[in-house]
Amino acid sequence: MNGLIIHFLRSQSGAITVDWVVLGAAIVGIGLASVSTVRRGVTALGDGIDTSLSCAPVASLSDLYQSVYIDQDLANRMQDAYMRRSTETIVAFHRARIDGVMRSIARDQLINDAYDPAQPFTNMGAGQIMDVLEMHVRELRARGAYPIEGLPDISELRSAFQAQFGC
Repeated sequence: MNGLIIHFLRSQSGAITVDWVVLGAAIVGIGLASVSTVRRGVTALGDGIDTSLSCAPVASLSDLYQSVYIDQDLANRMQDAYMRRSTETIVAFHRARIDGVMRSIARDQLINDAYDPAQPFTNMGAGQIMDVLEMHVRELRARGAYPIEGLPDISELRSAFQAQFGC
């Protein structure tokens, strides 16, 4: 029995297996460490994408923007009316609505449930005004008159809107 133990201790066969086991364990350890490091960044990126997409309106190919806060029938009628207006008139409307959306954002008023389409647009909430601004931008782009120098771009207005209301 003593001879067997001494022979076992002096034997070199199988030593390379131990080296490969240690090397394999090191590779698995490095892989797990890198996965845990990358997972935090990927999770944060996924959360950011989820937040961005949760408020994004779905656009059809025929129409780049669908009204969200005003009735689609009213939006269509307003769009038809804008097509008959001069570019200068639409720019003036746009300028006034930008002031209105900024006031509504400051008041934290997303929509005005008491909005009456027969009344002037002064009693609209921020969401309703953003719909109108999107229609202005669509018509002005079609005429080659957008962006308007000295006025915030629609993307800046969307950012302020999303920052306040989360969508």
